Amino acid sequence: MCQFCKLKHEEATCSVKASLYCSSCACYGHTIRECPDPIDELYTKPLFSKRIILPSFKESKPILEIRNEEESLKAFLQSKSKMPARSVKTADLRKLVTLYADEKGYELSLVH
Repeated sequence: MCQFCKLKHEEATCSVKASLYCSSCACYGHTIRECPDPIDELYTKPLFSKRIILPSFKESKPILEIRNEEESLKAFLQSKSKMPARSVKTADLRKLVTLYADEKGYELSLVH
């Protein structure tokens, strides 16, 4: 019985297994999780927009990625209990988020 499609045939002749594609080594027959020669995980799995545009193998700081919109900035600051009580302009919200990122050791990436 084939482990990929649960039908009675040899695994070597399984069309389901043959259709699996590995984006790490660009071969058919296995997935990226089962790849015998995987590429660096940071390059194959971009987690942030910054890594999609400028991929790098090593990051000096963890990235804090937030949409550059007033609502997103306010929501982030409120979740961290850093939102001031009075009404604040968007530019000041960016400064507060930048200060928080510097304080915690993050690299800030504001997405448009």
